[in-house]
Amino acid sequence: MHIHNRATEMVILVKGKSLQTGFVMEDGDNTPVVNTIGLYQGAIRPQGAIHYEFNDNCEDAIFIAGLSNDDPGVSRIAQNFFIEDAKLIYADLGYPDFISPENITKFADSLPLAFALGAQACLTRCGITYNATVNGTSSI
Repeated sequence: MHIHNRATEMVILVKGKSLQTGFVMEDGDNTPVVNTIGLYQGAIRPQGAIHYEFNDNCEDAIFIAGLSNDDPGVSRIAQNFFIEDAKLIYADLGYPDFISPENITKFADSLPLAFALGAQACLTRCGITYNATVNGTSSI
């Protein structure tokens, strides 16, 4: 999940079976827009919308992304959220019973710096062995 804070983005699948894509707009509009696009189909993600794309197939997919600004900016949601002070994160999450300022820090240390590492079910289905290392620790 990431945002482009200075650009709207359009993606078009040019190789592969399909591509999952989705986005969520700002507060007050809680309905995610989720689509699966096929070959030569596209999707638009509005400027500032939290969005993603994911190839859930066992074959390569290539998509072209066009952005409405030469400097679209990018902000990785989870990574940037957990950069903040642990007590602020704890408060923003509503002081849940299952998390504390102490274990927030431990959780944040396990996040990858960029890009999702992949879904284990997809990797298994496609017969891919993948052992990602995050901060020296195996995560998959």
